[in-house]
Amino acid sequence: MRKQSIHRQLYLIIFALLAILSCFGTGISIAKAETRYTVDEVAESIVFITFKKGSSEERGNYLCASFFFPKETFEEDYEYGVAVFPEKYIAKYELYGDYIARKESEGIAISLSFSSGGWLDDGKLCNYNIINIPEKGLSMRLAYVMFVRNSDGEVAYKEPVISSFEEAILEDVSIDELASMAKNRQREMETDKNFKSITKNLSELIDSIWIYLVIGCSAVVVIWGAYIGIRLAIAKKNEQKADTQGIVKRLVIGIVVMFVLAGALPLLVKGLAAWIGG
Repeated sequence: MRKQSIHRQLYLIIFALLAILSCFGTGISIAKAETRYTVDEVAESIVFITFKKGSSEERGNYLCASFFFPKETFEEDYEYGVAVFPEKYIAKYELYGDYIARKESEGIAISLSFSSGGWLDDGKLCNYNIINIPEKGLSMRLAYVMFVRNSDGEVAYKEPVISSFEEAILEDVSIDELASMAKNRQREMETDKNFKSITKNLSELIDSIWIYLVIGCSAVVVIWGAYIGIRLAIAKKNEQKADTQGIVKRLVIGIVVMFVLAGALPLLVKGLAAWIGG
């Protein structure tokens, strides 16, 4: 009886341990399932595809901006839309961000466009339209700014994409063509991201070693100068002095080249990063 009682206690302890471990395991899986993307991360992943235009009785002259939302980063309960306004507003109102807040606080004429879109295999495709564009407004350049907003009111914006009805080339574009263009855009964005990462790391490396590079160049100059000074001091014949003077000239040229390279290298890397970013 005593052994049976001990066995029962052991079984109860093992069962309790398993239950506790299973609870921890469940908690971990739930935490993973609840991983969310921020509005900034979601906005960064959204791909602008193209502008397209058209005319119909229902919508008049319309200009449409197509965006692709990767399924991996799409958050169902976030709000997605586009703020649309004339490009000239950017300079006129210094409109470089907080578009919705500026619209509400200052009454700037910014239109908000929303779209439910449609799902593809790997994401969602949404078209944002400005309709009934008058004939005199066909040449007006419009800025479309994609935004993502969560329930807490946090908003993230993408860079404006700009076109006018007259500038837009595409008209009839199929869903398959837009999906193909979206994949190409994603590849381009990934390539740009990789280049930016490389140039950023290279720039940080140059910044971290630049002072040591200057110190190294200075040490080379000092040692080289000391060597030439000694040679010049012990030179007895005119030929030897002439050779030493030639070395001095090469030293001066070498100094100029070394310090030009040391100064130009960080600027070159930053220029490359700015060119890729632009």
